[in-house]
Amino acid sequence: MAELVFDAGFFDDLQQVELASKQDEILDTIELLLTIPEMGSKRLPASIVQEFGPQVRKLVVKPFLVIYELMDNGETIYVHGLLHARNAW
Repeated sequence: MAELVFDAGFFDDLQQVELASKQDEILDTIELLLTIPEMGSKRLPASIVQEFGPQVRKLVVKPFLVIYELMDNGETIYVHGLLHARNAW
């Protein structure tokens, strides 16, 4: 089974989400990646590619985007950050 690894900045991003229920939804959705690691999209806005690189994926938890990367042949799921969708262009 894959392992979830979070960038330290992710939790700073998560703290910006005001509703605890939305924070829980984000974390629950990320946990699904352990079962379906490729569920996120590779169709990325230019701003995400510029900041994180073309190898990442985005997972939509409206109105947020979880930015993550599959590493070590899918054995590690590295969660880079959390963005509000309106900030991605």
